[in-house]
Amino acid sequence: MSAVRRVDVATRSGQVRIVGGPAGGVEVRGGTVVQGAEGQVSVTPDRPSSRVEIRCPAGCDVVVGTGSGAVELVGPLGDVRVTTGSGRIELERARRADLRTRSGRIAVGECEGDCRIVTSSATVEIGRAGSAEVAARSGAVRAGRVDEASVTTASGRVDLGKTAEGRVEVRSVSGSVRVAVPSGTRPRALLRSRSGRVHCDCEPGSDGEIQVSTGTGSIRVECE
Repeated sequence: MSAVRRVDVATRSGQVRIVGGPAGGVEVRGGTVVQGAEGQVSVTPDRPSSRVEIRCPAGCDVVVGTGSGAVELVGPLGDVRVTTGSGRIELERARRADLRTRSGRIAVGECEGDCRIVTSSATVEIGRAGSAEVAARSGAVRAGRVDEASVTTASGRVDLGKTAEGRVEVRSVSGSVRVAVPSGTRPRALLRSRSGRVHCDCEPGSDGEIQVSTGTGSIRVECE
């Protein structure tokens, strides 16, 4: 099997683990492979609750759909899309990502471009992303370093690290918000809380924009 560009996996329940590496084709344990057109392959588990492990070429696009069960994505991958009813999603590295779950933990190590996350109730952790878009009803949202971000949450703490340029927007009904920027950055900060302390360590300027609005909870912008 050669010239694989995309791997599709659909399962009702059970763990899915995909590893991107120097392979030329696809190797599967716990499932059956069907070769499609234009470098696309589909993987079906041997049983609805089987654990499936897949090895594919680095940079391969991945699409995973599960009813429940953990999804683990290791190594450098291309465009990644995961939809699951419940269960954790762990993504080490991707070009772009679209991750959706009702509940569970979502952890992203690095996303070169857009990282979109939609969840009802989950803790979201992002190490590095070019652009992060997070929509969550509840649960903490943390990002180590993003160029741009848009975060909408009903409840839960939001903690973001931002590069000097770019725009960050956070809208929260309840919960504290912290945004950290590099030392010496002079951002344009528009901060509003109906009930809660608002504090900005940085001098005002034009090094990107930080816009935060929350109903209840504190807002803090720090220069690190």
